[in-house]
Amino acid sequence: MKKSNSLKLAALALATFGALFAGNASLSVQGNTFSANHPNADMVDISAYQGAQTNLGLQNMKDSGVQAMTIKATEGTFYTNPLLGQQTATAQSSGLSINFYHYAQFTTKNQAKKEAKYFVKK
Repeated sequence: MKKSNSLKLAALALATFGALFAGNASLSVQGNTFSANHPNADMVDISAYQGAQTNLGLQNMKDSGVQAMTIKATEGTFYTNPLLGQQTATAQSSGLSINFYHYAQFTTKNQAKKEAKYFVKK
């Protein structure tokens, strides 16, 4: 894929995910209990806020039906999740599918392009 097309695709993804995640509260990863009273969760969303993850904690979630983890990687052009590597490695070793997202801050097309480049770089 041409570089310009990759950047356009990344900018579109940022716009989409920015709108989806802007007001979306994430599911607590630690201490989460699954029961008939709770909706089924097959994907969880984490960021640095949830802290470092353990293999045991993620294995317990996997055993309860979680199949994937979505990790906040970046925000704007100024923030990279300091636990990104640890959270990614732990999710991989637990056998979970992994997705990443960027928390968008842009208000112009030019800023969107800069954020897309930042996200792809990190």
